[in-house]
Amino acid sequence: MPKQDYYTILGVSPTANQDEIGNAYRREAREWHPDVNKHPNATVKMQDINEANGILSDPKKRAEYDKQRGTSRGSTSEQASGRNSSTRNGSTADGSRTGTNQSNRRGSGMARPPGGRTQEGRDGQGANQTGNSAGGRRRGDAGSTSQYKGTGSQREHLQRERVGLQHEVVGLREERARLQREMEPLREERAGVQREMECLRQERMKREMERQQLERQEQDLHRRERRLQERLNQEEQERQLRREQEEHERQERIEQEERERRERIEQEKREREAARSLAESRRLSARILSGLKSVFGARGGDVSG
Repeated sequence: MPKQDYYTILGVSPTANQDEIGNAYRREAREWHPDVNKHPNATVKMQDINEANGILSDPKKRAEYDKQRGTSRGSTSEQASGRNSSTRNGSTADGSRTGTNQSNRRGSGMARPPGGRTQEGRDGQGANQTGNSAGGRRRGDAGSTSQYKGTGSQREHLQRERVGLQHEVVGLREERARLQREMEPLREERAGVQREMECLRQERMKREMERQQLERQEQDLHRRERRLQERLNQEEQERQLRREQEEHERQERIEQEERERRERIEQEKREREAARSLAESRRLSARILSGLKSVFGARGGDVSG
């Protein structure tokens, strides 16, 4: 018979599966490990937890333990049922004895003649009835006494169970108080962790706000850069247009100057030709005049002579 209930140690039901047993073992080990729990009985409790896990985590060992556990429970229940059956048998025996007495009372009288009872028969029957009634009372008193004894033993058993339950309740209350005392530093540590988490949450919110602010600033810079690039592109296009326009105007001026130069050259050429023609005409006229003079001068001499 096992000295302790491994299911109670791990805090699981007898029908728990391997996952539940493993989770319960890890939970109890985290709570009762000597490096974490400074209770004087933490080492013994941890040994019990390891022993319970070693038995319940192995299917064969667990089956054997469940068999032993069921056998011990069966013997306890058989003893209780034996006590109850003995009590019931006692009461039944008393009842059977009472029924026998009653039958004896019915059969102890004298035979009644056909015409009626005789005086002796009536007297004998009255005496038998008186004796049987006295014996029945004595037997009833004895049955009541045995039944009272059985009820008293049951009461003593229930009283012992009640006292044991009261002790268990006291132990559970002490265990609860101890757990509450042990939970106090855990609560303080939890509160500290919560405060740290709150600080971290505020720091994260602050960083998130800074990140959002940086993103907005970056977006503003991108917008400014796009506007500046658009302005530069526009100015470049305007400069390109101005250069093209100036180039066009310069080409037009050059062409105009070239046309004017050609016109001047043509005009000068025409003027030179006109001057040359005029000079030729003058030379020809002078030659003609000189020829006429020479002709008319020769004639005049002839006339005068």
